[in-house]
Amino acid sequence: MSMNPGKLLAAKNLECKIEGGYARIQGYAKFDSDEVPGEGDILGVHIYNGKIYAFRNAVGGATAVMFESEGEGWTSKKTGLTPDGSYEFDSYNFSGTEKMYGVSGVHKAFEWDGTTWTDITTGMPDDTPDHIVGHQNHLFLAFGPSLQFSSLGDPTGTWSVVTGAGEILIGDGITGFAKVAGGSTGALLTFSRNSTSVLYGSSASDFVYSAMKEYGRKVGAIAGTIQQIGSRVKFIDDRGVMDFARSQDFGDFQDAVQSNLIKNIISTKRTEVVQSCVIRAKSQYRVFFSDGWGVAATLDGNKIQGWTEIYFPNPVKKVVSGEDSTGNELIVFGSTDGYIYQMESGDSFGGNNIEAYALTAFTNVGYLRRDKRFRRALFDMQATDATTIQVRPAYKFESIAGLTYKSLSIIGGRGGVLGTGVLGSFLLGASNINEGAIDIADVGDFIALHIYSDSSTDPVWEIDGVTYEFIPGRLRR
Repeated sequence: MSMNPGKLLAAKNLECKIEGGYARIQGYAKFDSDEVPGEGDILGVHIYNGKIYAFRNAVGGATAVMFESEGEGWTSKKTGLTPDGSYEFDSYNFSGTEKMYGVSGVHKAFEWDGTTWTDITTGMPDDTPDHIVGHQNHLFLAFGPSLQFSSLGDPTGTWSVVTGAGEILIGDGITGFAKVAGGSTGALLTFSRNSTSVLYGSSASDFVYSAMKEYGRKVGAIAGTIQQIGSRVKFIDDRGVMDFARSQDFGDFQDAVQSNLIKNIISTKRTEVVQSCVIRAKSQYRVFFSDGWGVAATLDGNKIQGWTEIYFPNPVKKVVSGEDSTGNELIVFGSTDGYIYQMESGDSFGGNNIEAYALTAFTNVGYLRRDKRFRRALFDMQATDATTIQVRPAYKFESIAGLTYKSLSIIGGRGGVLGTGVLGSFLLGASNINEGAIDIADVGDFIALHIYSDSSTDPVWEIDGVTYEFIPGRLRR
């Protein structure tokens, strides 16, 4: 298969850089060296006031517990919760102080201010909402197809039409929310599995009488995939990864599909989606599947720079992006082993090796139907410290299996600009970085490279381009 220069046929545990090129992803490390007490998977994780809150079943599984940590052990903060929930959260300021709100699908919604837990009673016969969002000074809760909202500024008060609370029936089970620009007050996207609605307005009268306008009957979102990235919203439906822009762009959903390059992966694994997150420092959207695999997209405005696959040996069960106590971005996830891990931390996957590889697209280096005598491949690379990766070339669309690896050493730091005017070379990219080279003495019409590393100590390495040195041969007839 031949593709444009710079494209990859396959990639594992790499990420596309915004400025171009590829980098091995950073590792993750235990946020707290102690396991969250209890048994089973982590049921929920949230960042509030710079602290991590984790939910897990107690030993024996009869109840669940909320724990708090700042990285030096877990402290029980709420016991006796209904077990086996799937927690979602939103931190929202109703009265001058931001508080933490949550739902689990098995217990009443709750408010937590860092000291006091307050159950929220809505009056529903089965008062166990499963999705939550604060919007326009109301707390919105999803009970299947029923969208309930609190009275203005009073989420823990009486939920009654007399006090300004209310209900809107969506007609399909709600899977999540996102807040976007729209109208004079902003809008709330309400997703179901097979439909999307837009809620306008700022009060009970607005919500009830003029608010809910159906956007699409067959375009919905899979729970756990909805993420806000600036003014845009990303989510997955049956067509793939979708992009939803501001309100004046509400229109043709077909143009918003952004996963055509990985449509087979999404089609095969969309039923295995567990969670998603955003890494704002890298403008990256990640989706995680139940078997530890996932996909990552790097965004450049409203465009996708590229997709790669990722694999965590500790499968993501719950994940949250937020800020630590100093305002720095913090992404943590809970796994099946009861630990909370911090993403973008360290050079290993919780002590396990990070296996990473890239298979470049086959290229004829600009000489179609000519055999070339390849001499060397020169790499534009960088790393924070010295490291070594493995490279093996493939020719004429042959399999890379069984081919011999060659070692390529990367010197830490940055070097000068690699020259691009060498006769008989083919440039894939360039940057102010170090040059590394391997001998690839062989003859072929096409060439591709398999780049590989597998380590728990090597730092992140980056590749911004490859230059092939070769001698053109005769035209094949």
